[in-house]
Amino acid sequence: MTAASSHPPPPAQPPSAAFDHDTTSGRFVEALGRPGAPQWMGQVVCGVLSAHDTSSALQAQAGDLAQCVKAARLLSVECAKQDKALERVRTGRLIRVVVETPGGAAFCFPIVPDEHVVAFLTDTGHTATPRAVQAADDVVIDFATPMRRQRGLPPLDPGGRTDLLSPAAPAKDRPPVVPVSGQGPLYEAAVRTLDAATLQWVAHVCGRSVKFAVDCFDHERAASHFMVMSRYERRWFYADFASAIEPKVRALSRHVLPVVGGPARRVSLDVEEGVIVAHWLGPREYLVGVTLEQRRVQEVEGIVAGLATSPTRMLGH
Repeated sequence: MTAASSHPPPPAQPPSAAFDHDTTSGRFVEALGRPGAPQWMGQVVCGVLSAHDTSSALQAQAGDLAQCVKAARLLSVECAKQDKALERVRTGRLIRVVVETPGGAAFCFPIVPDEHVVAFLTDTGHTATPRAVQAADDVVIDFATPMRRQRGLPPLDPGGRTDLLSPAAPAKDRPPVVPVSGQGPLYEAAVRTLDAATLQWVAHVCGRSVKFAVDCFDHERAASHFMVMSRYERRWFYADFASAIEPKVRALSRHVLPVVGGPARRVSLDVEEGVIVAHWLGPREYLVGVTLEQRRVQEVEGIVAGLATSPTRMLGH
C-alpha cells in the first residue's frame, strides 16, 4: 500500500459547498440591480452567513448592515423551527417565508435543510405597498430557484408563480363545513369567500382562541389532498396551529423588527403543497387562511389580505 492510498478519501462536500461562492456573490449583485429588488440579500448556511450583498442605499450604513446580518441568521433559525412544526401536516417542506410589515418585508427561502436565502426590503418610502412586496418577492424567488437546480433537486414553485394562472373557476356547489361557528361581518365574508379551488380553510383567531373556522375540505375538488392525511386530521392540525399563530408571528417578526420595522401585518408560510397565511387584524388578532393548491398561493395571499382589510370587516367582527 502506498502512502497516498493509506489515507481515507476526503469526505464528500455538503450540498451547500457545491454552489460556487464567487458565482453566488455575482448573482447577488445582479439580483439587487433588478427593478423592485430588496435592499439586502444573503445566504445563511447552518446559521452562519456565507455570502451576501447590499444595495448602494445601505452600503454606507454600517449599523444597518450589521442588523441585516444578525436578523438573517436569526430568521433562518426560526424558519427551520417552523419547517419542523409543519412536518405533521404532511404538505412538504417549508419553501418560502414572507414577513410583511407596514414599512418593509423579510423573505426566507430554504434551499436545503440548514441553508437559506434571506432578503430584506427596507427602502419603501415609509409604506410597503403590496406591489412593492410582490416585486421584491419575485426577485428573491428568481434568485433562489436555480440554487436547487444546481444541486440536482427537483424544481418547486415558491409563491405559486411558475405558471401564473387566471383566477380559478369557483367550486362552490357544496356548502362549507363549519367546525367552529361564528357570527358577524367577518364570519359571513369568510363563508362567502371560501372556495375549494382557492381558499380552502379560514379561521379568525384572538389570542389562543379560535373564534371561528370554516373549510370546504369535503368538496370533491379537494379530495386528492387527503390521500395521506384525512380531512379530519387536517382540520384538527390547522385549528391547533392557528391557535398558536400569535407567538409564531411574534417570534418571526421579533427577529426582523430592527431591519423592516413592525408589527408584522402578514406572514406567509409557503410549503410544497400550499400556504398558511396569517394576516394581522389587531393586537393578538389574526385571520388565518389555508390552501393546499400550490399553484394558487399568490391568489390566496391576495384573497386573505382582501378579507382582512375589507370595509365590511372594519364594521365589526
